[in-house]
Amino acid sequence: MNIRAHSKITDLTAFSFVAVYSVEAMNFAVSSVASSRKGLALEMLISADELRNKQLKNERLLLFDARSQTAYNQGHIQGALFPPALDDRALTEYLKPYPKDTPIVAYCGSGGCMAAAVLVLKLKRFGYANTKDKEEGFEEWEKKGYPVAG
Repeated sequence: MNIRAHSKITDLTAFSFVAVYSVEAMNFAVSSVASSRKGLALEMLISADELRNKQLKNERLLLFDARSQTAYNQGHIQGALFPPALDDRALTEYLKPYPKDTPIVAYCGSGGCMAAAVLVLKLKRFGYANTKDKEEGFEEWEKKGYPVAG
């Protein structure tokens, strides 16, 4: 084999590797995004029904409303708290009584709202690894007839 032919084979092999790698990376990216409308991994999400089952079993968890104070005051999921989510220092202080392994679920108004996803990522950054975003928002919870307060 001459040097020129060997060079073409090497180039073709490199091209094939890049093409396969790119296709696999695209498939991973598409499946990851498809798994969550909010861009969170599936294990970071919880449905309204799953959350309600946890409540009925009296499982220990914190439930955070990521909507506005006004929306929270008008009505929220029974047992939900309104944390100071916008102020990192205040949120850190607010979380001090809770161990880092405390299960936490955050939610917002609708499934398309990003406030709960942002709060979940912030809580994870603060070391609260057992944190989830409720896939459907408060509106869906209320439609299902699950308990609300406020």
